Amino acid sequence: MLAWITATLTFVLMGITAFYAWSNYRVMRIMESDFRARTQPIPKLGVNLESSKQAGQKDCYMMVVIRTENAPMRLKELSIHTTFLDGRVSHTDCLIGDPRIISPLTAAEFSPAYTDLGFAQEWTALIIYTDLGEAMEFHTKLSSKGFSLTTMERVPGVFQKLVAKAKEQIYEMDRK
Repeated sequence: MLAWITATLTFVLMGITAFYAWSNYRVMRIMESDFRARTQPIPKLGVNLESSKQAGQKDCYMMVVIRTENAPMRLKELSIHTTFLDGRVSHTDCLIGDPRIISPLTAAEFSPAYTDLGFAQEWTALIIYTDLGEAMEFHTKLSSKGFSLTTMERVPGVFQKLVAKAKEQIYEMDRK
């Protein structure tokens, strides 16, 4: 009889230990995802399309302000597509030079030139950036509506051919 009680209590303790280990694993996963979310840079972008165009000029300038939340980011690339009422698209790349570090306390400002094709209806921006450790590369697409359309995490260097091909397709669309 004592053997049965000992065996039963042993199995109860094994069940409690398994439940405790599973619960501990779940809590650690939640803490890890929370830590990643707090250390991942989140870009915020403002674009002012009011052109500083002078008479006779085809190009005008927009004001682009980019900020980051949660953590500093290393800005690699910023391109903006402006859609006009007649459906035509103007494309511009912001010249960054070396990957630029943007902290949560400061903002980066750019004044890229774009071709004015009429009244601008909306804009779409593609931001390519990494965290400071450059462990992951992020591709974030934003629109003039102010929300993030997509965010893709990429390991740096792996998808360079895909990015180059996508840029070629975008440039071909702009030429049409």
